[in-house]
Amino acid sequence: MTTDKRVKQAIRFREEEVGRLMWLTNSAESATIIGISGVGKSNLFHHLLDPATQQHYLGDKANNYIFVRVNFHYAPDFTSRTTYSLIIEQFELLDEHTARYNLPSDAITRISQYHDRLLAAGDDLLMVQRQFKLAVHEILRHSERKLIFLFDQFDHLYRSADPRLFANLRGLREAYKYRLCYFVFTRNSLLAMGELDRARDEFYELLAANVIGLKTYSPTDSLHMLLRVAKRNQLTLKKEYLPILLMLTGGHAGLLRATYLAMVKDQVSITTHYSRRENFERLLAHDNVEAECEKIWTGLTLEEQELLADLVANRPIKTNTLAFTHLQLKGILTADATPTLFAILFSLYIDKLRNIRERIIKIDPITRTISIAGKRTRLKAFQFHVFKLLYEHTGQIVSHDDIIRVGTPQISAENFALRMSNLIHLIEPNPQNPQYIEKVGSMGYRLQD
Repeated sequence: MTTDKRVKQAIRFREEEVGRLMWLTNSAESATIIGISGVGKSNLFHHLLDPATQQHYLGDKANNYIFVRVNFHYAPDFTSRTTYSLIIEQFELLDEHTARYNLPSDAITRISQYHDRLLAAGDDLLMVQRQFKLAVHEILRHSERKLIFLFDQFDHLYRSADPRLFANLRGLREAYKYRLCYFVFTRNSLLAMGELDRARDEFYELLAANVIGLKTYSPTDSLHMLLRVAKRNQLTLKKEYLPILLMLTGGHAGLLRATYLAMVKDQVSITTHYSRRENFERLLAHDNVEAECEKIWTGLTLEEQELLADLVANRPIKTNTLAFTHLQLKGILTADATPTLFAILFSLYIDKLRNIRERIIKIDPITRTISIAGKRTRLKAFQFHVFKLLYEHTGQIVSHDDIIRVGTPQISAENFALRMSNLIHLIEPNPQNPQYIEKVGSMGYRLQD
C-alpha cells in the first residue's frame, strides 16, 4: 500500500482521468480503464494510491477510502481460491496503516486467520468464498469506510476465471452497494474478449456505464516524465527536444522514454544528412523504440490491426465499427473529423508491416480468434494454444510432446488425437484433404501458410 517515491507525480498528473476516477470513487461507481501497453498505467496506480492525491480529490474524508491494488499478472492460476488469496494479501498489507484508516488493532490479525482458513479449504469453494467475505466484512465493518478495488491485468482473469467468481464479486457489490466498487484495468474492451456467460455479463453491467480510455500523456505530464528520465540517467533535456519528441511519440510514455534515450544516450540524432523520413526511420530502427511499437501493436485485436494497416496504406476505413471506436477510446486514433494515428513512429512501424492484409493466416491472442483466407474462427483455449504454437513454427514440424506440453500436459494419447482432429475439422475447408495443418506421420504436425 505504500507509494513508490521514485515515481511520485505532480498533484495534477493525469488530472482529467484521475478527477473522473475520484468522482466515481466518491459515488462508489465501478469502471473499466482501457490503456494500451506502455501508456503509463503503473504511474497512474501509484498516483491513485498516494495519500496526497486522495487528500487533494477527496478532502477531509480521504481516510475513509481504502484503495486496494491487485495485480493479476502475478497470479499462478485464475481459480477463485487464488484470486481471493491475492486480494486478502493486499488487505494484510494494511497493517502499517491501521491508524490512518481507523482499523481496530486486531483487524489484520483476524484477516490473516481468514486467509489461513481460505488456503486450507482446498477445493471447498463454499468455504473459500465464506472466508473471503469475512475478510471483506472486516475491512468494511465501520459504516463510514469505503473499499475501492484496483484490478490490474484484468484481461486474463476475465477470460479464464470460473463464472462463479464474477457472480460472487457482483454479490459483494450488492451487499455493500454504496461502499464498494471495482476499477478494472485492461488493455482491451471486455466486449472484445468473446461471448459472455451470464455471470460475466452481470459483472460487466457494473462497469459498462463508465469506460475510460487511458490516453497518452499531456505535454505537461510528458515534460515531467522526461525530466525524471534525464535526471535518472544524468542527462540534460534540451527545450527544443520536447516538441520533436511529442510529434514522434504522441506522448506515449514508453515510446517517449525509449525515443528520448535513443536520441540523447545512444546518439541516434536527427541531422540534416538525412531526409525527415530517414531520420525518423533511423529512430524506429533502434531496438528499444521498435520494441515499444511492437508491444502496442501486439496488444491490439486483429480487427484493430487491419483497420490501422488500411489507414496507413491510404485505403478506405470503416468508422462505424467497434474496432474504430476502441482505437479512438485508447487514443491510438485521434477524435478529429479525419482521424490520424497518435504518433509518427507508430505509423512508420505499421507501414513496415503493410503486408498484413496479404497474409493467409492471422491470429488474434486477445480474442483467441484465427483468420484463414478471410474466414474467422474463435477457438477454445486448448485449440488456440496449439494453433499459436504451430503458427510460431510455420513450416516446421512440431512434435506431439511439444504440442501436448503447451496445450494440456495431462492428456491421454487418444484424447489428444481426438482434439487435434476436432481442430482440423474446425478450420479446414476440406478436413479429408487438409491445406493448412498437416499431420507428419508419427513425428507431429506442421502448419502451412
